[in-house]
Amino acid sequence: MGKKVLFISGCTGLGHITRDLAIAKELRTFSPDLEISWLAEFPASAVLKEFKEDILPESEMFNFGTVPMEVVNKGFEANVIDMSLEWFKAWPKNVESFQKVIEKHHYDLVIGDEAYHIHQGIIDNPGLKTAPFVALYDFVGHEAVTANTMEHGAEYQINQLWMKLLTAPNNLDRILFIGDFDDIHDIPFGFDLPNKRQIAKDHMDFIGYVVPDDIDKYSNKSTAKKLLGYGTEPLVICSIGGTNIGVPILNLCIKSYGMMKKEIPDLKMLLVGGPRVPPQSIEAPNDIEVVGYLPQLYRHMGASDLNVIVCGGTTSIELMALNRPFIYFPIAMHFEQIYNAERCQRYNAGIGMDYKGTTPELLAKMMLENINRRVSYRPIPSDGAKRAAYACYEFLAK
Repeated sequence: MGKKVLFISGCTGLGHITRDLAIAKELRTFSPDLEISWLAEFPASAVLKEFKEDILPESEMFNFGTVPMEVVNKGFEANVIDMSLEWFKAWPKNVESFQKVIEKHHYDLVIGDEAYHIHQGIIDNPGLKTAPFVALYDFVGHEAVTANTMEHGAEYQINQLWMKLLTAPNNLDRILFIGDFDDIHDIPFGFDLPNKRQIAKDHMDFIGYVVPDDIDKYSNKSTAKKLLGYGTEPLVICSIGGTNIGVPILNLCIKSYGMMKKEIPDLKMLLVGGPRVPPQSIEAPNDIEVVGYLPQLYRHMGASDLNVIVCGGTTSIELMALNRPFIYFPIAMHFEQIYNAERCQRYNAGIGMDYKGTTPELLAKMMLENINRRVSYRPIPSDGAKRAAYACYEFLAK
């Protein structure tokens, strides 16, 4: 009988579960008989089912953030601080459900990807930590994006919680940061509070970025097209991740398609709505392919000549690793997406555009200028899955 691990895949979209599966795969190379159980809400649970992972029934009681984020969405605009205030309402129930799980099962290790609520619950009640606990984060602290005094007050309170998460004496066994130092703003958490980057340096291990282990196989476009059955025609993929917030971007691409088709008659466009957007809800010309959740999307991006995306962290990093041209639209007022856009700029990757200032004509022009463009981004530290897995395995090996 192998050792047992509980993996909590939290937060919104599909980027977290994609990297969590990559870490779990690497962890199994260290310990092949490992038993991994998952707590994850939809749509992450749909991905886990694809990979035939063990999803605990208590997952149905969890609320990690997808629904609150969609609740505060205002037409491709989502203030994460507003989302967090919605999310806090679910924290007590999430902690209660976690307690039931650990009382029912014995685990040798718990891994929590942005499981803030469980992290906070353990600090408040150390008895909840019945096994070594490793936390994964890809940003530190919240940031207000408007001049609204109430938002700044909420930012200050949330950042005090962040300080507690990172520095509490009865803390977790290890906190891993998926990324590098430059991903954290070199600013204080707030008035008379310590510097974010310094606190992270003192209390977190930086492991670089996580990409699928076979991504290099799809980094050659011609090879990827053959492997996936695509023809030689130019391929544009428009994808919006795991929430429905990006639907306006899909509609914008549809409006730009006809203009592009006049210049590139054999153009193929693929719209990927994700698991929360039914394909039949998207009105598109018959020659545009529309799908919902597309497993291992990065492989298809490897076969593409251009991608149009919402500026999600995982998707943009995968496109950097693949060296594919892409246009990205950060969700307005979403400070994490602002961070992601800043990272794209640091690595000289992609073309950033503002949704409100983009007409179908302008997008068509930008797509025509960038389709099949040769790119050469700065190399990214992409061994994060292996490094995270080893950091976790050290607790299992004891």
